Amino acid sequence: MHQILCVEDAPEYQLLAKRSLAHLDLTCVASAEEALILLEKNSFDLILLDLTLPQKDGYAFLAEIQSNQAIWNTPVFCLSGKTNVTDKVMAFSLGAEDYITK
Repeated sequence: MHQILCVEDAPEYQLLAKRSLAHLDLTCVASAEEALILLEKNSFDLILLDLTLPQKDGYAFLAEIQSNQAIWNTPVFCLSGKTNVTDKVMAFSLGAEDYITK
């Protein structure tokens, strides 16, 4: 079964992801820091990433995982309320595979 990491601070969006992806092995965390700790110990097939996170935003998270060879090849789909083209370009330039607007 595919392992998916959802990095989302809003409980309602975590619940939505859990319900929508109930047939998959989904782990949700509320911060980039929690995600990085999990990624050190576990392998995931996909990361669903909110860009507006507390403390360390999604852009900083993308930049950090791109510099980590153990994680950098894990696909990242950004899930964001940001609809500006600039935000999308920045996410793609930092290695995001896809960008989905909430």
